[in-house]
Amino acid sequence: MSIPAPRAPRIPKPPGTHFMVDPVRIRSRWLKAGYVGAYLLVGFTLGRVLNALEVPSLLSQLIASAVFVTAIVVGARIFRARGEDPIPPRPWWQLTGRPKAGFVIAALLASADVMTWLGQGPELSADDVPVWILNSAVSAMVVVAYVRSSILLRRRAGALP
Repeated sequence: MSIPAPRAPRIPKPPGTHFMVDPVRIRSRWLKAGYVGAYLLVGFTLGRVLNALEVPSLLSQLIASAVFVTAIVVGARIFRARGEDPIPPRPWWQLTGRPKAGFVIAALLASADVMTWLGQGPELSADDVPVWILNSAVSAMVVVAYVRSSILLRRRAGALP
């Protein structure tokens, strides 16, 4: 006969919050990688479906950009770094738990965008230019958001005693 393991103590909720749901937080590197993989799978599948439905490329890119930004925002809200308090929400501007992570993600996104542009070559048609401009604008906004988040995190860490 085995003895059941003791339950972890529950953090009491403030009065008036009886119906609040505990926040979903992803702390494991493997689950974070799974989240990114799921986003890539959804994005790839969505692209195939939109292509099969012959959706115009600009509309298709708008939809893909919306999914991309949604994945970034949701990931920023639910991912937590090691040692980061999982209960309170992050400030609206904070995308990562550490400044270095934001700088690395920004560099990867920026280099992917540059490689995409360099890979087009002379076969880029005039019809595709608005799509590529939209894609680059969305990528640039996300890169700036990650860099800004990292700068603010560094300032916040420097202000601490």
